[in-house]
Amino acid sequence: MPDSTNSKKQELILFLLLMFLLLLIFVWVYLVAPFAGMGNDLVLNLIYLVFSVYPVVILRRILGFYDSSDLPRRIWLNLFIGFGLFFVGDAAWSVWNMVLGEVPTPSAADIFYILAYVFLTAGLLRQYQLIFLSSPKQVAISSVLLWVLSIAGAVGIVFLRSGAFYLGDFIEYLYPVLDLLLAMVAFYLMRTFQQGSLGRPLWGFLALFVADFVYACLVQSGGYSFIVNDADYGRLISDVAYNLSYIVFALGFWGHYATLKYGSEPV
Repeated sequence: MPDSTNSKKQELILFLLLMFLLLLIFVWVYLVAPFAGMGNDLVLNLIYLVFSVYPVVILRRILGFYDSSDLPRRIWLNLFIGFGLFFVGDAAWSVWNMVLGEVPTPSAADIFYILAYVFLTAGLLRQYQLIFLSSPKQVAISSVLLWVLSIAGAVGIVFLRSGAFYLGDFIEYLYPVLDLLLAMVAFYLMRTFQQGSLGRPLWGFLALFVADFVYACLVQSGGYSFIVNDADYGRLISDVAYNLSYIVFALGFWGHYATLKYGSEPV
């Protein structure tokens, strides 16, 4: 047991050091802009994609602990697909940013983001179903209700701000509304997990809500600069918020992975 505990601590320390180092490099490149031409944007986008892909890698490892017949595997599979789609969407966003110097809304990235939320919703509600033994019909109704509330909330915000419906504004506000509702579901589930390893990843939904909300507000106000040479602290805060949200998710998923791999000893 001591060897497994030490291995668990060492792996956690290496993970945190890597995330901290990448975050420091990200902030340094953003503030100093040491590279010529599009070099700064390229480095920033690549680092962001590393943060984005890390939860996918850990979720893939978690899936390896479950057989296809295990009910929990359905939960983690949905989360794996959801975060995989997040990564594809982030890659598409980065390409748009590098090619056009600005990312329109909607763009190809939004297709993958919206699909990702479908799978994340399914993953959380499957978790709810497994815990409370709900029927598939109840889960389906809950899923539809969550999306109806999200769409209605985003539409309401757009009309309150603009007095008319604009698709781009609707999509930008849909994400934080979805994040908030998923965070509410997640925190309800956390009460059941009692802050254990299964509950840790759920903090990521709150972090993602903050990141999406900041981004939507900055884009709507014109305060988000898509080229780093023209960037201000608003974009820095927004981009760091997204990086931190992926770190929170990755750290939470790693906690469950480490529990499966090494046992339930505290780190």
